[in-house]
Amino acid sequence: MAALSNLLPLLALVVVVIVAAFVCYGIYTVVTEIADKTQEKMEQKNVVFTKDGMRVGVKEVRKENYVDKAESRKRTQDSYWVGVWLTYSRSNAGAVKT
Repeated sequence: MAALSNLLPLLALVVVVIVAAFVCYGIYTVVTEIADKTQEKMEQKNVVFTKDGMRVGVKEVRKENYVDKAESRKRTQDSYWVGVWLTYSRSNAGAVKT
């Protein structure tokens, strides 16, 4: 009976260590799964993590699409500045210059 009472704390420690190992393994598997999914999503967006840091790839843009976007942006800016100029010129139309 004395031998069993001496082994009881050891058995409790072994059980606690085994439970902790299972919990840590579950956490490890979840974290690695999330990391893999995140890496796949980032690779779809042409972003790759390397030992040196993050490397961003550039998607190929056809010249025609680039020119269309640039012209659209220029038209938007031009219309904005025309509106600003009209507002300014109307507000200063009756002003007397000295």
